[in-house]
Amino acid sequence: MPWPFVSRERFDEERVRREKAESDLEVLREKFLDYLERHPAALPVIGADTDLSKIQPISGRPTIANVIATANRDAYAAAQVPGAKGIAAQLEEARTKLFKIKKAANGG
Repeated sequence: MPWPFVSRERFDEERVRREKAESDLEVLREKFLDYLERHPAALPVIGADTDLSKIQPISGRPTIANVIATANRDAYAAAQVPGAKGIAAQLEEARTKLFKIKKAANGG
């Protein structure tokens, strides 16, 4: 495949534009690093009474402690309903239902 023709002037213009963009990026980088040095993020203090479910290292992505706390809260709420099935019974029902679906899908 032949390379497209680019004039020397166009090549030089693009080189100048690229160098300017790189220098602008370097200026922004320095400003950002200076800002980070002047405004350090406060690290969370974790102690014996810290609620680990409230700590989220990545915005929108819960920690294991957060998932466990949600599951425990929902399990406790389900256990408070009179006549409700226990967690083990619910899991067994879901397992049985899943096996029936798999058996039907496999032609059995």
